[in-house]
Amino acid sequence: MAAPLLIVGGDGTVATALAAHLTARGIGFHATTRRAPRPDRPFLDLAAESGFELADAGYGSAVICAAVARLAACAADPAGSRAVNVTGTAALARRLAANGTRVLYLSTDKVFDGTRPRRRADEPTCPATEYGRQKAEAEAAVLALPGGTVLRLSKVIHPGMTLFEGWAADLRAGRAIAPFADMGFAPVTTSMVASTIEAVLARGGPGLWQLSAPEDVTYAAAALHIARRLGAPEALVRPAEGAAAQALGGERPVPFTAFDTGRLSAELGIEPPAALRAIDACLDPAA
Repeated sequence: MAAPLLIVGGDGTVATALAAHLTARGIGFHATTRRAPRPDRPFLDLAAESGFELADAGYGSAVICAAVARLAACAADPAGSRAVNVTGTAALARRLAANGTRVLYLSTDKVFDGTRPRRRADEPTCPATEYGRQKAEAEAAVLALPGGTVLRLSKVIHPGMTLFEGWAADLRAGRAIAPFADMGFAPVTTSMVASTIEAVLARGGPGLWQLSAPEDVTYAAAALHIARRLGAPEALVRPAEGAAAQALGGERPVPFTAFDTGRLSAELGIEPPAALRAIDACLDPAA
């Protein structure tokens, strides 16, 4: 992988994991921030297109992690979220590419409508949300650039995740939980995402890549799995039908988010673990 590397949106969960991974691998990078800048944390604001002079610094690669990623936030403020997710992202990507930097853009399963499993990378996007529409448009802008690369991600999970820790605490205490029964996810861990980003930049070509667990599970199934690991009564898991839409701010929950990850397997030898194995990797070892 060419060095140095720029991480855009360095304060986020994926970017933090990527920074830790690169540090452990001895790969030099800078990670941007919208907070108070430091010598090792340059300021960059996609919405204001501020700090874009960083693109002229000769980075070998750049990973764009920054986004307004909450579906409800994008639906409530399409113009404001678009300034970050489309306009600012595309402008920065163009400037980076013009300076010879390879751009890798992190996208989402929300570029599809969630009605069918294992979507292929060559299928036309069909977003059903404002967030998904914005991400699909930004994908197209990056893919039009020399060396433009997109890595689509399903739900990203990590150790200490509030949802899983909260379920485990309630189950240990004998309290019932009500996970969504009508919403699927195909989780991948932050460590898997970070190692995949490194592999794509080091050994993979441009274009579209997709990373997810090979199958979807419902949140209810995930909660039941955690209960079994804890030895908690399964009766404490009380699946909630119809609750996901309210939690999503009125957006329609979808059953399918998994991708066809064949390119990762064929070209890089990466085989994402099953959904429940990914969840296991994020649980407290005491679970």
